[in-house]
Amino acid sequence: MSIQRSYSWQVLTISKLGNRPDENEDRTALFGNGELAAVSDGATEASFSSDWATSLASSDWNVLLRKSGSRKRFEPTAECIAEWLGTLRHTFLELGSTRELSWFARAKADRGSFATLLGLRITRRRLPGQFNWSAISCGDTCALQARDGQVIHSFPLTAGDSFGNRPSLISSRLTDAMPPITATTRNRCATGDEIILATDALADWLLDKVEGKDRLRTLLGCEDIGEFDVLCRDERKVGNLKNDDSTALICRL
Repeated sequence: MSIQRSYSWQVLTISKLGNRPDENEDRTALFGNGELAAVSDGATEASFSSDWATSLASSDWNVLLRKSGSRKRFEPTAECIAEWLGTLRHTFLELGSTRELSWFARAKADRGSFATLLGLRITRRRLPGQFNWSAISCGDTCALQARDGQVIHSFPLTAGDSFGNRPSLISSRLTDAMPPITATTRNRCATGDEIILATDALADWLLDKVEGKDRLRTLLGCEDIGEFDVLCRDERKVGNLKNDDSTALICRL
């Protein structure tokens, strides 16, 4: 799927091998004229994490933008993030209370749902074809800026060996503390660059020190979800790509 604006977005996502497409727990969202994008990766081990990922990615990002430290950057304060997250948690709890569940399923659901989150904002600079991008993040979903076929900046992780099995996650429970949320601001980009928002398995694959450049070129060459599906399946078979839900939200400036 491609959304055409002054720049274009392409959404590529598939579930892990052995799962149906509707069992994919990655979620993406685009807002406005495409200047704001979000990706969330639900944690498989918890209940209803795909629903929680949907709530996070599709949330009212305007709340964070209105109270950001700058109109030009995505820089919400800790108090602003706490307010935004509290509202999301209350809404999610109310929706969850209407579900008819067995006592066992209810007990598991009460332990909370968990997901990563990456939100990215693109703003124009005064010079034609010049932009800034800024982002907030919790977890190992990453934003990668590419130029001339190679990654020149990545956030929040910068290398394939930075990924682990216990990333920071945002919990849906009201009683859980606010997770660590980091921000990056004023990253310059220009017409011809690409920005890729990728969930952990794909980000790890792209940030490989040896094969990363070739992998980036192959990913950016995927014209549709069918080609992306073939790419991921082939890379999983040879052990290069972790068998996990894999998502790339690609902006071509």
